[in-house]
Amino acid sequence: MTPAQILQYSGHVLANAAQIVAGKLGFIVIASCALLACAAALNATIFAASNIAADMASKSSISKLLGDNILTTQTRALSASALIVIVLVLIFPLDVVGKMASLAFLLVYAAITFGHIRVRKQTHAQLWPLWSAIVVNLTLFVTLFINVIQTAPGSAIALSLALFGSFGLEALSRKLLRAQLLTKD
Repeated sequence: MTPAQILQYSGHVLANAAQIVAGKLGFIVIASCALLACAAALNATIFAASNIAADMASKSSISKLLGDNILTTQTRALSASALIVIVLVLIFPLDVVGKMASLAFLLVYAAITFGHIRVRKQTHAQLWPLWSAIVVNLTLFVTLFINVIQTAPGSAIALSLALFGSFGLEALSRKLLRAQLLTKD
């Protein structure tokens, strides 16, 4: 395929290349595999997120309001996660949703690695790979975020609002949780 064709069919360039090599069957096989891979990744992510949310709710690691009203069971947590994904897909193009998910994962990976630094004496980890991972993840985050700003400015604004909103909700949740713990004592 020419570079112009690759740009033109960027969403399904592999399937088009397979069609050139193996005909219509090649296109169908690659397109089907891509759809299955996307569905599997989405399924795994939604189930993981909902299980973590339900676990946090069961351990009272989140505010009573969120834990008692929305995340009372794994089914409700799964429904809430699926609803969020559906809304995102309806509002934004699928490639932008993918970029938003990638940005979120990069931040989560950096945060997890930072948490590892805090417990590294227990794991006997060296500092330089951990800090390197944080720098790489944050560099990729900034690079991808700049790309989103350039290609989909509205999505960049929505992502920024979501990030600030999630940090704000976390701060509020921690404040409410501390208040709950103080009233129990």
